[in-house]
Amino acid sequence: MKNYDEVKRYFDHMPVAFTIIEVGLNDKGQPVDFVFRYANPSLAELEEVPLEQLIGMNFYQEVFGDKSDVKWLQYYYSSAYHDEVHEIHDYSPEIGKYLKIISYPWDEPGCCACLLFDESELVEARKRLEFLAGYDETTHFKNRNALEVFSRSFSGKGSTGVIFVDINHLKKTNDRFGHTTGDFLIDLVKEKIKNVFVDARDQVFRFGGDEFVIILQETDRDSVKMKAEALREQFANHSIRHLPAVLASAGWSWEESSVSLEELIEKADREMYKEKRSMAEKG
Repeated sequence: MKNYDEVKRYFDHMPVAFTIIEVGLNDKGQPVDFVFRYANPSLAELEEVPLEQLIGMNFYQEVFGDKSDVKWLQYYYSSAYHDEVHEIHDYSPEIGKYLKIISYPWDEPGCCACLLFDESELVEARKRLEFLAGYDETTHFKNRNALEVFSRSFSGKGSTGVIFVDINHLKKTNDRFGHTTGDFLIDLVKEKIKNVFVDARDQVFRFGGDEFVIILQETDRDSVKMKAEALREQFANHSIRHLPAVLASAGWSWEESSVSLEELIEKADREMYKEKRSMAEKG
């Protein structure tokens, strides 16, 4: 084995995880494991394994004992035996981190060098941005942006139902009792919707500040009507002071096929306003 004193001189104090590994082959010339010939303290910190438990050890057999990350072995083999450079971005279940790994040929037969970066914070930040782009932070339902994306991919094939929900007197509630009470009303309506729509296939969107659109695909007319009626029952308020007697109004529409989503939403919206007018006339 090569003396790595010169390597240690340059890489031991490097803040980036660095290792030189030797890829082990079976009798058929296929990669089966790899051995750490050199690893710097930053790698030990990243792997959360003492340095002395890395150097000279077989990764899968002796360090972690399973092959959750065996997916990367093909890249190490390619770098060690075919002089190729690879940049890998993936999740490591063994250490619970998202990693960026750059593997490249080393000047020893069967060996490659790797630089490893912890990208967990970056990945989580990206996921957060994606969530904010497509979800309403208050209700955790999908937002209007997500509805527009969904509309563009909507084929119109198969039966589709839409339920349009509008919170009753939200502005009046905010003006009279404050935004804390208004936020409570929104949260209550959200929970009532979740009580009815427990199927992951049902798409629930917060369409506006006080409006929600629920899309049901591959369903029959009676099922849509039944769920709309179940929502109306949920929205009845018999005991909570300062909130409307009916928390929200709901209208629905359904078509067997070949209709635009926009038309279905508009029809459900019109039906919802009919319900509002009916309630207003009853006093």
